Amino acid sequence: MYKKILTLVLCAFFVLTGCSSKTAVKSQVSTYAVLTKKKKSELLKMKKHYDLIVVRSKGLTTEDMKVLRKKSKQIYFYMSSKKPHHKAEELKADGIFISKINDADALDALIKEANQNKLKVIVNNRETVYKNSKMVAGVNQTCMMTKKQGKKYVKQDTEVSTRLKKYLSTCQEKGIATYLVEYTKNTDWRASINAYCKKHHITYYNPTIK
Repeated sequence: MYKKILTLVLCAFFVLTGCSSKTAVKSQVSTYAVLTKKKKSELLKMKKHYDLIVVRSKGLTTEDMKVLRKKSKQIYFYMSSKKPHHKAEELKADGIFISKINDADALDALIKEANQNKLKVIVNNRETVYKNSKMVAGVNQTCMMTKKQGKKYVKQDTEVSTRLKKYLSTCQEKGIATYLVEYTKNTDWRASINAYCKKHHITYYNPTIK
């Protein structure tokens, strides 16, 4: 009984709290997936279709990109180093997904180079408000609603969740698309997170949903 009440309370918290964006950002896509843990063979065989996917560029060829284009309208290459993104240009990716680059100057240089080469940019987990969508097309946030505790996911701290919701709302005001990745396997929580994201025009992805 206690577990059921807790779930209902969390569901209400997910849906009702946070800043609401009245309209979706123009560039916001409906379906999205971060597939950086999938092998090349798995990517090429996947059945699902998306508006945007994030993949690792290692081992991909021009022919592979043709196959992936049939599965996703936009393809972004994952980047977690300060190296130039020539592979994205060579294989005509739509953009780059920048993660784990904590040096602000290095990050800004990568974004600037991508802009010059007409590559779109999604920045992961930075909580930086960028000038506009020409500079950064989107921001991705993980664990806004839940957090990992031991081997399971529990409710995110209210202070953290509120701060991240406000951050995404501010990005939307700048015309920047917003994305959320959560990992909870709890079906009630997943449904509530999905409802919140629909209401607030955030594209939600959970890799545990097959």
